[in-house]
Amino acid sequence: MFRSKAFRAGAALLLAGSIAFVSCDKVDELLEAENPANIQEDQLDDETLISVLVASVQGALAAEYDNDIIWVGSLPTDDQVSGVNWPQTQELGRRILTYDATDANGMFRALSRNRFMADSVTGRLTNLVPRVNADPAKDRRMALVLAHAGYAYTLMAEYLCEATIDVGSKIYTPVELANIAIEKFEKAIVIANAVGASAADVKNLANVGIARAAMVTNNKAKVMAAAAQVPASFI
Repeated sequence: MFRSKAFRAGAALLLAGSIAFVSCDKVDELLEAENPANIQEDQLDDETLISVLVASVQGALAAEYDNDIIWVGSLPTDDQVSGVNWPQTQELGRRILTYDATDANGMFRALSRNRFMADSVTGRLTNLVPRVNADPAKDRRMALVLAHAGYAYTLMAEYLCEATIDVGSKIYTPVELANIAIEKFEKAIVIANAVGASAADVKNLANVGIARAAMVTNNKAKVMAAAAQVPASFI
């Protein structure tokens, strides 16, 4: 009986070793995965994906706004006092934001992804919308994406002391980022006005954005002028 158990144990070890050997030998293949449902980058310039591109911009901001942006951003600004006993959370609360800190870096990545996606889709829509016999200058979807781009820059201006764009060498200040945001919002409003009543919500969205961005630039007159155009019932 003892020899039988020992034999079985030895065989199990040999089998495990063989599996481990095979797994290590095939590790490159194990890391390769294909998902036929994924949309590849070279397929994005397809006019049938216009609605998907627009929804992606909206979804990216919605998905990252609560955790990566609000949760992390509210700690160093004292909008939130957290009792979470995690070293990086405590450091954020004490305004210690090292460049490689996971939470702070995650916030920067989230903001940068939102900004890049909105700018990228804006450029793509300029080419794609005419293919469906529509005018980008009178297209609600274009106005909506521009408004989201404005919010991406506004959030960067509100939460970051400085930032880079597209891995460039220029360092942008919050005021510079806010001014870019205002340009995006104003373009969105021009298009929303051209669209008419069906884009009234986008116009309100952009005016709220201008008011927020103008607060960063300390342009109080612009804040009040933009906010005055938004109905109190707008959500």
